[in-house]
Amino acid sequence: MEYLKRSPKINRLIFGCNAITTNPTSVKANKVLRAAFSYGIDKFDTAPSYGMGYSELILGENFKNSKDVYITTKVGEYNPKNIFLPSSISLPINYVSKNCLSIKNKLTKKINNESEPNCNQNKFFELNTRLFLKHVKNSKKRLKRKSLDCLLLHEVNPFSLSKIKINMIKNLLSSKQVKEFGYGGHLYEDLLSKNLPSWINVMQFRFPYEDKIQQKKIIKFISKNPGIRIRLFGLFSSGKSLYNFKIARELLSNFPNTFILFHTNKISRLEENIKNLVE
Repeated sequence: MEYLKRSPKINRLIFGCNAITTNPTSVKANKVLRAAFSYGIDKFDTAPSYGMGYSELILGENFKNSKDVYITTKVGEYNPKNIFLPSSISLPINYVSKNCLSIKNKLTKKINNESEPNCNQNKFFELNTRLFLKHVKNSKKRLKRKSLDCLLLHEVNPFSLSKIKINMIKNLLSSKQVKEFGYGGHLYEDLLSKNLPSWINVMQFRFPYEDKIQQKKIIKFISKNPGIRIRLFGLFSSGKSLYNFKIARELLSNFPNTFILFHTNKISRLEENIKNLVE
């Protein structure tokens, strides 16, 4: 794996830290996270809702105030009443709940023939003004960082924000409590067709690997916004991994503002994904 560190594409991979919270113990979760860093990945994605808060905690434990990593977290799509438990408690609970939920979702989709949301299904969340700053403070505490590298509005429509909320965002940026802001979630038609606010530097959304018509819309959007860093997840959403890897490599080669985000909770799968994306 040493030769892969020299690939310029390794700097455009983002390791998603949701899947590692499905490990039953912190020892295994730490090994996966440290392996990703040792292979040259220095960008990590998390959220307060991932693993009952453990995703942010494990990143904080491993990279306290480190300037060698760039960590993105989120605000919006999570229960503000979440109780963040110690990892020794939250990991086993999350492990059981994730596995039960996975079985339930598979059965539900099979019965109802459900599919992924498309660009026409707007399901935005409201950004709670009263709790906004509190959540920023809590994320900094869990991540053990004086400021947040990047904060994404998680399924929150940036065009629907009030002046008060926009000013809160601008104040966080000017005071350097947050270095960059962006949007994270599904890329709906509203977001495709409008000019983005000046305070948005990052867009993170699912790439429709299985839908060529939607792919054209996304590629047009990427081309139209060369100054915005575009992060694409959903690499394994359609079940055609080799085909998806091919598209992902083409995106990395053709669009220098594009990054690929992927999740895994196994070191062997981590190595395989990196090889398929950068070779």
